[in-house]
Amino acid sequence: MTATNVVTSSFPIWPFVVPAYVNIHG
Repeated sequence: MTATNVVTSSFPIWPFVVPAYVNIHG
């Protein structure tokens, strides 16, 4: 899976993924 595919497939959940990622990785 390419980075673009991951971004595209995950796009609908970005509003949830981004805060979670930031929270985990600071």
